[in-house]
Amino acid sequence: MTTTRASARAAGVLFLLATAVSLIDRALIAPILGGADYLTAAAANSDRVVAGAFFQVATGLTSAAIALALYPVVARYAAGLAIGSVGFRLIEGTFYLIGALGTLLVVSLAHQVGAVGADAAAATAAGSWGQVLLDLRDRCSQIGILAFYVGGTLYYLAFLRHRLVPRWLSVWGLASTGLGFTTAVLVFCGAIGLFSPLQVASNLPIFLNEIVLAIWLLAVGFTEPATGGLPVAQPSVVTEVEVGSGAR
Repeated sequence: MTTTRASARAAGVLFLLATAVSLIDRALIAPILGGADYLTAAAANSDRVVAGAFFQVATGLTSAAIALALYPVVARYAAGLAIGSVGFRLIEGTFYLIGALGTLLVVSLAHQVGAVGADAAAATAAGSWGQVLLDLRDRCSQIGILAFYVGGTLYYLAFLRHRLVPRWLSVWGLASTGLGFTTAVLVFCGAIGLFSPLQVASNLPIFLNEIVLAIWLLAVGFTEPATGGLPVAQPSVVTEVEVGSGAR
């Protein structure tokens, strides 16, 4: 099917794009906003932080676009799972966008601190507000990650039930989302830190899985049952009515 093949290719490209922009986002922002003197660092590297925020926005948009690209195929077999995956990945994208706004506000605040110079009271107040903005950004990231794992679980379930991709790839995806979600809950509850070594390690399986899935979708596409996802029509039972002797 042309639509199915187009959806597979679009999803494959978006999986790779989402992975790339999320890595760039992290690489640009984490070294600057992760230190104690983050306001000074943000003021000195504002262009880099703004670029990182741009990639945060791109991460949010591509995350939502993945589920939208998968929807036409998944909905043909499991409408509920398709709607759920779109909903959760839209939630994911929305919180990434809010987090990007928090990042941009940190840059604005950092420039204001530079403008007031050595005013200790203003610097202290700015530091407090800056921490609020960083906490907002981190909390948005945590919620976005939770939504990502729920949305991913839903379309991997559809993949597995209807054999849209090889079974090993679907099982790998489900195991990875289960592991990642568990760790994300621990982060949300404060048991471990956001982007701590444990969380990064738990994200690695789904990171690799999505790359393999993207390559599979680009090279092979979805494997659809012969029925195209529609119920198999049952043969009608025709009852022969014997015509009277006059019709012999």
